Amino acid sequence: MSPKVLFIKIGFGSILLLGGGLQAEAQVAPGSPVSSIQLPQLAGSEGTEAIVRAIQLGVKYPRPALRDGTQGQSMVTFAVAPNGQVCLLQMKYGLRADLDSAVIQAVRQLPRLQPATQHGQPVACLMSAPVTFLLTNPEHLPRQPLPALDSTQVYSAVTRLPTYRGQAGFKQLSADLTATYLQLTQGMTCGVPRYGRTIVATLGPSGTLYDVQLAPRDMALVTSLENKFGNQVIKEEADEGDELPDACVAKIAEAARRLPRLTPAYVGGRPVAMRVLLALSMPRP
Repeated sequence: MSPKVLFIKIGFGSILLLGGGLQAEAQVAPGSPVSSIQLPQLAGSEGTEAIVRAIQLGVKYPRPALRDGTQGQSMVTFAVAPNGQVCLLQMKYGLRADLDSAVIQAVRQLPRLQPATQHGQPVACLMSAPVTFLLTNPEHLPRQPLPALDSTQVYSAVTRLPTYRGQAGFKQLSADLTATYLQLTQGMTCGVPRYGRTIVATLGPSGTLYDVQLAPRDMALVTSLENKFGNQVIKEEADEGDELPDACVAKIAEAARRLPRLTPAYVGGRPVAMRVLLALSMPRP
């Protein structure tokens, strides 16, 4: 079996876009670098954090979204070609058209990057980055109603984000999920992929997490990358794959159930179920 295309996730703490200001939280899974692989980076910088910061600086909170008080999580995927050009942009998890366009535009405006290399040769690389739109004082903003409330609907765009341990955003929640998962899997052949893994879950109106699963690989995007660049594509190496056995995925779900209850998301003053994107990733040393 030929090696699979390697997906690189960046900015696991999410990029937080605050109404009235910006804040970036970037994290990639640590570990001694694999000698044959170097990840893409901005010229003159080291690591993917600089790419996250460049996306953060490029995203502007659209005025209609500010007016409506719309918040939520999204995730953008893109490829870095062997010549360093960004291409194949798409929203893996979107919010609404104007917010998604703002993210795509920011990635499109990235300067030419230093490409990924494998065995010293430039290769095309798939990357993904989460973006969280967060308003600092949503209760003071005039709002237009979002779609009618539906007790069976899981929302992505809300008027108030959930909070965990008194804080909005998902960095601490992801860190606690990873820590609890590692505790539960002691003695098992489970681990955390070197470049992390995105977890998709539903946060219910009661503040508990359920329907916890791994974000699926976008095989259509992988195919597009291979069709465009042929064999000049980064491949998984030993201990670098992001697949986890079913028993390990079950432990992630158990870890989520053991976390403290959150304050749920709200739409129009009522708690609702919300899709959340979390990161299974090792903390930086």
